[in-house]
Amino acid sequence: MWVSTMQCLNYTNHTVMPEALEKWPVKVLAKMLPRNLEIIEIIDEGWQKWLKEQVRMLWCALVHNVH
Repeated sequence: MWVSTMQCLNYTNHTVMPEALEKWPVKVLAKMLPRNLEIIEIIDEGWQKWLKEQVRMLWCALVHNVH
């Protein structure tokens, strides 16, 4: 599922720059749009997992190159 998410959302657009995004407090989002928050949390979880894997792979490559 994370691969599909990345393929759908993997583009550069000025509307995804931080200064173009609205920022809502999590409490407000949870109260007004609970399903949206759930989806955001699922996407964030996948993103965090992917980042950790990238760091792990980079670390392994660095350690391997040192030896």
